[in-house]
Amino acid sequence: PEGGDCPGGIRVGTIEVARYGMREAEMDAIAELIARGLVKGEEPESVRADAVALRRSFPTLYYCFEAGLPPA
Repeated sequence: PEGGDCPGGIRVGTIEVARYGMREAEMDAIAELIARGLVKGEEPESVRADAVALRRSFPTLYYCFEAGLPPA
């Protein structure tokens, strides 16, 4: 498309995952989860289980007053 008025694709909230302290490796893992479900046709239950496991490994929400910044 020529402009932003006709977007295509999937918009992933990178700001939100960064707030949980996720970095490049986790972005790759998220892309793989999306590919498993949409491109490879894997069963949603299997992809969901791995997505939940990834998210559970990042329990702290950063960039708020209580938690400060994520570890480097």
